[in-house]
Amino acid sequence: MSLTSHSRLHGSLVRNIARIGQSFFSSSSSSSPGLHYEELVFERAEQNESESVSVVLHGLLGTGRNLRTFVNMLFNGLVSDETCCSTKHRVLLMDLRHHGKSNQIFDPSGPDTIENAAQDVIHTVEKANPGVGVERIIGHSLGGKVSLEVARQLDTPCQVWTLDSFPFSFDESSKRNALGVLKVLETIAGIVQPLESRAELYEILENHGFSKGLQQWLGSNLVGNDDEGYVWNFHIPGVFNMYESYGKTDYSDFLAKPPDQCRVEIIRALESKGWDEESIEKLQYLSSNSRGMTRVHELENAGHWLHAENPSGLAELMLPHMKHSCDSYN
Repeated sequence: MSLTSHSRLHGSLVRNIARIGQSFFSSSSSSSPGLHYEELVFERAEQNESESVSVVLHGLLGTGRNLRTFVNMLFNGLVSDETCCSTKHRVLLMDLRHHGKSNQIFDPSGPDTIENAAQDVIHTVEKANPGVGVERIIGHSLGGKVSLEVARQLDTPCQVWTLDSFPFSFDESSKRNALGVLKVLETIAGIVQPLESRAELYEILENHGFSKGLQQWLGSNLVGNDDEGYVWNFHIPGVFNMYESYGKTDYSDFLAKPPDQCRVEIIRALESKGWDEESIEKLQYLSSNSRGMTRVHELENAGHWLHAENPSGLAELMLPHMKHSCDSYN
């Protein structure tokens, strides 16, 4: 059995083919309308090839590349399992509207809502994979809610994974803001750009009481150089709008009755501060009344950024449910 991995970037092609410690790269030009995405291909060479397409969506102020390391771990594990019903997995890591490189190349239409963000994703998938359906949608935080909306709009057989994503509506005084999202948004909105260096950003954030880890993560969202200065790679007003929509949308009805042959897998990180007892009980109630189509999983030793804090535990939790997912559609 040989395993092959490729990496394709929207707007340019970078191919990484790895075989037993050897790798090489080639590039060519390509372009298509839609969100920016990176495509990873995981392949097990067999005579009868079957292909699946998965979409991975990041959280607020993130980019698709934030999940690349975890996705490599997850899908390398999936493709190496010969009991998996697909031998080739194409994975699209997208930058949502107003985030990352999509903020540079994509002009979003309509209000900045979860519903329109999902339409962006569907449009991009249809351009990238004409006539090919999506088998899995995986989303962290904000991306998890967009994933639920993508599944709702597609109304086709699929598996949806939400990674510590709050599926209910909430207001500014709710437990959700224990994550400090509003403080982060308000702070970055008040920072005058361009900045002379990342060090200048770290000093500002430290004065606002942010941890070193959060400083470094936000610093990764700066683009530019020391000569011209640094600016955010996201659109702050658009990000505010997306967070507001995230708080207003509620998927209780969807979780109680997903579309036929659509399985929803919700992962709650046990050390995440974004859940209260009422929400946990509601989630369990909806799951128990969903005809087995919505399942709730709990991940130990991880907070909200579970894919970075406990990636191996997360992969071990997901893989048994992923490798036979297509069987449940037949």
